[in-house]
Amino acid sequence: MSPDRTEGFRRLAWTTAGLTAALAPHLLRLETWIPAFVLAVAAWRLAAEHRGWRLPSTPVRGLVALAVTVGVFLSYATITGLDGGTALLALMSALKLLETKDARDHTVLIFIGWFLCLASFLYSQDVATAAWVLPTVWLLAAALLRVSLRTRGGLPPRPFRATG
Repeated sequence: MSPDRTEGFRRLAWTTAGLTAALAPHLLRLETWIPAFVLAVAAWRLAAEHRGWRLPSTPVRGLVALAVTVGVFLSYATITGLDGGTALLALMSALKLLETKDARDHTVLIFIGWFLCLASFLYSQDVATAAWVLPTVWLLAAALLRVSLRTRGGLPPRPFRATG
């Protein structure tokens, strides 16, 4: 694998790990097909990045977006509210994974992960939720740091130097 693809895979792995951790508190609250879809897309996207596969085209992603929106509506009788909105947010994060190419896309996914963390507190404000969400927020912040690293020629970033 080329150095650029290796770096891209590392960024995607960090982003996907944070997103998966943010989804975890919702696993028992969401319909079974929703986390299964998100995890399947995440696994496919990691494999696609590793093997250099092409990402789905815009019409394909549009059809999938329409299908999952209809699925949320059929499952929850709404796409708004706490349950329907959280389900739609989780599914749209999976769809965003299918078009993730640059740092901006990763940043959007990390922010979606933070919104999923906040949604956990809308369901329950207990210590167990905080014990899961706080390390997840840290993981997402670490993923953001990893995504924002800029290197030249594979060298680690240089420390700041005092000028002048």
